[in-house]
Amino acid sequence: MRILNLIFTVLFIVFLSCKKKVEEIQPEPPLPSPLLLIPQEGDTLKDSFPKFKWQKIENSVSYQIQIDNNPDISSPLITKEVNTDSFTPSISLQPGVYYWWVRGKSSSGVWGNFSDVWNFVIMKSQILPPPALIYPSNNDTLSSSNFTFDWNDVQGAVGYEIQVDTSPDFSSPIIKEYPVSSSYTPQITFSDGEYSWRVRAKDQNNKWGAWSSVWRFFIESGGGGGGGDFQLVKRNTILYSADYEIVYADVYSNYIFATGYYDFGPNVGNGFLIVFDLSDPLNPQIVSEITVNDVGFQEFKISGNYLYDLTTGTDTFCVIFDISSPSSPSIAGIVYNPYPDSSIWVKGIGVYQNYLYITAGTDGLYVFDVTDPASPNLVYESGFLNKSLKKVRIDQNYMYVAVSSYADDEVIRVYDISDPTNPSLVGYYYDSGINPEYIDICPEQNYLVTGGWIPGGPENLKVAFIDISNPSSLSLISYVDSFNVGFIKCDSFYSFLSGYEFYSDGSSDDVTNVYKIQNSIPQRLTSVSLDSRSTTFYQSYVYIFDNGTNTIEIFERVY
Repeated sequence: MRILNLIFTVLFIVFLSCKKKVEEIQPEPPLPSPLLLIPQEGDTLKDSFPKFKWQKIENSVSYQIQIDNNPDISSPLITKEVNTDSFTPSISLQPGVYYWWVRGKSSSGVWGNFSDVWNFVIMKSQILPPPALIYPSNNDTLSSSNFTFDWNDVQGAVGYEIQVDTSPDFSSPIIKEYPVSSSYTPQITFSDGEYSWRVRAKDQNNKWGAWSSVWRFFIESGGGGGGGDFQLVKRNTILYSADYEIVYADVYSNYIFATGYYDFGPNVGNGFLIVFDLSDPLNPQIVSEITVNDVGFQEFKISGNYLYDLTTGTDTFCVIFDISSPSSPSIAGIVYNPYPDSSIWVKGIGVYQNYLYITAGTDGLYVFDVTDPASPNLVYESGFLNKSLKKVRIDQNYMYVAVSSYADDEVIRVYDISDPTNPSLVGYYYDSGINPEYIDICPEQNYLVTGGWIPGGPENLKVAFIDISNPSSLSLISYVDSFNVGFIKCDSFYSFLSGYEFYSDGSSDDVTNVYKIQNSIPQRLTSVSLDSRSTTFYQSYVYIFDNGTNTIEIFERVY
């Protein structure tokens, strides 16, 4: 019996020991799911580095957060273990929808359950648009340092930065100031020479907006600039391909951009944008050529780092080029006809802030938001008109449109575009003596030049110089008679008119005439015989594109 009791005692001790071991290896219960705090479900955020926060879990020693752009978080963009109840990513989250969840880990290294999945949206960064420069005008020539830089107000701006340099790359600005208003009077005296300037705006969060276009001006204290008389002296002739029909050109930085369509060769029916390097102003060299199939081009506008090229077609209104690297532009977006089943022929183009204004004859006016050039958005259309809207020019917050009217003698209409998405008609000009196919503005002298052709003989060919100092009440300054306009380009104080001039003996000639307003009368300063459809300016040089000989005729202004 004693032996039997001993056996039972040993077995009981073994049982208790095993029970204890079993109890010791029982798994601990999982940690509960964390409660998410911020960003809250469905939040819309502007910060691309948002802070994530959740409620602490008792007995948790660390947490794991996962962020993904898929609702099931199947391929996390971010997986991070942290020791606190918050996390801020070190990489920028691009605009879009994101999903996130969190779980805790116990001291024994066991992960708990994930929280619910919450989503949030990162908005596209909204920066202030580039200011529109006003004065000095691009390529203007000034006779002294006594002037004030001026640019358009930017809505939402609390200040600006202006830079002036002798180099267009602004590597060592001679002026770098921060005015609070949209003008600045320099406190230095400029030496004679060439200068570049640009401006950007700052918002209330001290975030800088986009730089304006780079404009150039010249100081000639000897009296050559500021509206003085000059002659055009020929300096060189540059031949370009006979395949090109160049219809519009302008200068950006130290490059000429020229556009048009192929008149001959394998690309007939297509359009082009070509770029000339002006490192040697007397010997422009082509450094880039882009061919765009199935469209031609008629004119463009440059704003910021983009060139907006108006087509000659009906399906495509405009091709947008990124020219931030001027020697190698690329297509950034395309503005299509919003009504592809209708043939809409576009006529004119203008840019104000981040909005593109396109006229289309009797089909009226279209306004596109091009904040994202890859996704233009139609924000306004006037609808059908009984008048044909043609070329456009924008000065400050006013848009001037050439008009052919079948109902009356309206030839110019003025829109206030202070609210860019809601153009408001504020002024008209009526004249039975002109047909305004072309238009341009000389802002320094507050006049507009327009002209075209009217059937009935040379006596009906007129160019009108119109006072626009009061946009709501335009008035005639004077006419230039017997001139059939094919192109108008204004530069500071001067108007360059290309076309056919008819003479008293009945003869005519392809010419480019230069006019200046003196004592309220357009005075012709000089004239050259060329078949030109485009003229542009750089420093003291004038570049006239002669499609008759396929040459760039380079002249220098000699005062």
